[in-house]
Amino acid sequence: MFLSTRGIPYRTQMREVMQRIRILTANAGALGDQLEDAVFAHGPDVVALTGVGPARALRLAAPRSMRAATQSWSGENAGLALLWKAGLAVGSLDRFDFGQSGEPHGALRISFPLDGRQVSVYCSSLSSEHAVPTRQLARLAELIDAARQPSLAACEGAGTDAGAWSRCADAWTAAQRRVVTLAATSDAGLAVRQAFGIAREAAPVYGRSQAGPIWLCSEEFSVIESRSIAVAGAPDRLVWTATVALRASAADENVAIAL
Repeated sequence: MFLSTRGIPYRTQMREVMQRIRILTANAGALGDQLEDAVFAHGPDVVALTGVGPARALRLAAPRSMRAATQSWSGENAGLALLWKAGLAVGSLDRFDFGQSGEPHGALRISFPLDGRQVSVYCSSLSSEHAVPTRQLARLAELIDAARQPSLAACEGAGTDAGAWSRCADAWTAAQRRVVTLAATSDAGLAVRQAFGIAREAAPVYGRSQAGPIWLCSEEFSVIESRSIAVAGAPDRLVWTATVALRASAADENVAIAL
């Protein structure tokens, strides 16, 4: 016999909790000293940062008992970092270079089990040149497609091509619930129009990608909520969060439990 709360079996509740994960991404170099408060006020399970060096990433992770993986190039803020809660059993780490001669363009990937499935999380930075990001985004798409497993990708510089993949979608536009969190000095009307892509100053997707990395989610995930967070002192740079849940796999749809 199972313990129940409000009529929901205890094991079912635990399974739903394990399926859900909160992820957060930001450009650390653009946020400066506001990063610590902005990032960890929301209790993420995984953090993906661009524009960050290894030393700073470790300073962020250590006081919060988080693990960290980094990828760095020349320059103080030319790097990527993935931070995750110690409870996530990360079993693999991979680094990929998309640029040439030490250009700060590439991807960092970790993988861990979630609700019986292997999940990959990427943090990537693409070139700002007009033609190059398309090729680099295609390379990232190849990595995700080759893995054939649930994947999340924080991608800076993705531009309007971010929604063009067959297996991935922009977490903000796909979210069941979208929330705009404003800094105290923000122009509320402008911030909301920009977040929803209806301000003259910002294109719907490209303008958002220039404000920091955006989250891309593969089709195995449902996006429960996505949040655009404005930071005081850096109104043109945003923090993005998404709460995602694994969809039921085919094997889970016909599970029988004997009482």
